[in-house]
Amino acid sequence: MKSQASVVVIGAGCVGLSAAWHLAQLGWRDVVVLDQGEMPAPGGSSSHAPGGMFQTNPARFMTEAAHYSVHFYANLRDENNTPCAELTGGLELAQTPARLQELRRRRAIGRSFGLESEVITPAECGKILPHLDSAQVLGGLFVPDDGSIRMAPSMQALAKKVAQTGAVEICDRTTVLNIRLSENKRGEKRVSAVQTDKGEIKTDRVLCCAGIWGPKIASMVGLTFPFLPMSHPYAVSRAIPALKQNAKDKGEISFPITRAQDHDLYFRARWEKCGVGSYRHRPNPVRAEDLLPPDQAKEMPSLLDWNPEMMRESWRQARILFPDLGGLEDASECINGVFSFTADGHSIMGESLAARGFWAAEAIWLTHGPGLGKAIAEWMHSGEPQTDCHLADINRFQAHQNAPDYIHRRSLRTYIEIYDILHPKVQPGECRGIRKSPMHFRHEELGAEFFEAGGMERPQWYAAN
Repeated sequence: MKSQASVVVIGAGCVGLSAAWHLAQLGWRDVVVLDQGEMPAPGGSSSHAPGGMFQTNPARFMTEAAHYSVHFYANLRDENNTPCAELTGGLELAQTPARLQELRRRRAIGRSFGLESEVITPAECGKILPHLDSAQVLGGLFVPDDGSIRMAPSMQALAKKVAQTGAVEICDRTTVLNIRLSENKRGEKRVSAVQTDKGEIKTDRVLCCAGIWGPKIASMVGLTFPFLPMSHPYAVSRAIPALKQNAKDKGEISFPITRAQDHDLYFRARWEKCGVGSYRHRPNPVRAEDLLPPDQAKEMPSLLDWNPEMMRESWRQARILFPDLGGLEDASECINGVFSFTADGHSIMGESLAARGFWAAEAIWLTHGPGLGKAIAEWMHSGEPQTDCHLADINRFQAHQNAPDYIHRRSLRTYIEIYDILHPKVQPGECRGIRKSPMHFRHEELGAEFFEAGGMERPQWYAAN
């Protein structure tokens, strides 16, 4: 391991590796990537993610990042020269009139960002998904170049791609113990070294891509990352007869990645089987400090014990759409994986103003990993990314947003509402009334409807008007 580096990247998942690769493409040398786990599956969220990639997002930079990412993954090749991702499309199903209208809005949003998609009929949904009971749906939104990743081969191929640059050293089984800060005459704090269990690396830049361990790393420089790791159930069905021919013709990714958001479900192809993930259960937050080290975890730190009760009702709903799934007890694989949810639903990116040289690319899912890895590399290299990432700026949070209760309650809300139909201006119900003007009581007397911005309650209209 080097004793000095131009930047130390903490985390060798899809974000950390892609950021390191893009830095190398921009001419950076002496880049060191650290991870506490063993490559190529060090045990974070990238090591277990189901691998579905939907590009449509209300935020332009997220759609652009996803579009870049799906093609980046599709161009990766495993050791057998097989693409690590298949862009077989993505289908969002509508089971209610409100959802069908929402899918029409999503089509318009995607098209405004240059993403081609079509709202299709139930019969067309049935042709795309041979195991679907199309009588249960009113239509769907189909995006032709959405797709699915084969996670283990893609992470292995990405690590190999990074190593081949000759500019990056990947050090696995290396635990970060502390980040040392120096202070100048103006009292400004700056990164000066990273201390690990294998020695110290002198550097003036750290890029935190530690994922679910991000809050633990941030605390080393006196920062708070307002997000919660949450566990999430995913199970793979028994073999489905209707998918056997598809699997024979198309391989592992035998049908498009699918969502049924009216019941908080998504589905991913696994040869003639179907993977099912659900958000319809009581949220199960996990503290970063309570995650086990890789050498103590049963399989990997980001996998918790399977709890079938988290999935039972969702599986029942899934069988209404796909009757041949079989029972949950017939599932061939069941996991309870952990990944990150922020208090406002956006990622955390950029350089901290409180600890200069400490950069972050956190709470980023695999769909956006390479795209936002590219953005953070550009940001570090030239002072700004080529795409507008202000919604994800690390410095957007105010002091009250870093309070533990605020982070907990708002992050739970992000999880619960992930597939809900929400107005763009919908106001949160949790953690309100934090800041009020001296005239707040007069606004209340007039029946004011308040919007919250930066914790301040601002009247928008009045019942008296």
